[in-house]
Amino acid sequence: MTREQNLERLLKLRRMRMTLSENALLLQNRARRQAESGVHAALQDIAQHDSMWRAEEQAAIDQMALQPLSSQALAQEREKMDALARQADELKQAEQTAEHILATEMQRQQEKLGEHRRKLREHDKVLLMAQKDLEQRHRQAAMQSELEEEEQMALRSASDSGRRVRK
Repeated sequence: MTREQNLERLLKLRRMRMTLSENALLLQNRARRQAESGVHAALQDIAQHDSMWRAEEQAAIDQMALQPLSSQALAQEREKMDALARQADELKQAEQTAEHILATEMQRQQEKLGEHRRKLREHDKVLLMAQKDLEQRHRQAAMQSELEEEEQMALRSASDSGRRVRK
């Protein structure tokens, strides 16, 4: 294979790698956005739960203010509040998990971005080499053409001089 063919083949391979890198980066962006959505959903769930919990507490307090509760009703209210507290803990744990996933996906995205930039630089280097090689070939062709022109002119001059001398 000639240098030109090797450069063209290398450029084609680098383009393929760059395309794969771009696709990986797009997939990673999607994964990060999904992780962000997970965090957002977890925060909404917590806010909704907190609002419901406050409403339940207020309803229980309002009911107790109207009339005293039996020990059985009080135990039921405690169980309800304990269940709400456990649910709040679970939701906070889900939020922490979502935050951890988001941090991981953001780190992966940075890695993919760095990898993509590296592949882009590699592609650009090969492209620059190919351009320089093409420019060199054009210069050589121009020099060859100029040399041939000069030789033709020299031959014409020599033949014109020979004709004049014979006359």
